Amino acid sequence: RAMKDSQTKLAENSQVVVRPWLQDFTATWLSDHITYDATKIRKQIEAVYASGYEEWILWNASNNYSIGGID
Repeated sequence: RAMKDSQTKLAENSQVVVRPWLQDFTATWLSDHITYDATKIRKQIEAVYASGYEEWILWNASNNYSIGGID
C-alpha cells in the first residue's frame, strides 16, 4: 500500500525515483515473527513490479542475503 500511496503523492514530479527497501531477514526476536524465506522475498519483489516500480534494494543488517529469493 505504501508504494501505491507514494505514486499518488509523487505523480507530479517525474524526476523522483522510488527504490523500496525489502526485508531479507527473519526478526526472530519478535514472538509473532514472519519467516522471510526465498518465497517471501520473491513476493516482495513481485509487489514492487506490480506497483509500477522498477527498482528495489534488499536489506539484511548482517549481510546474509537469501540468493534463492532473487533467482
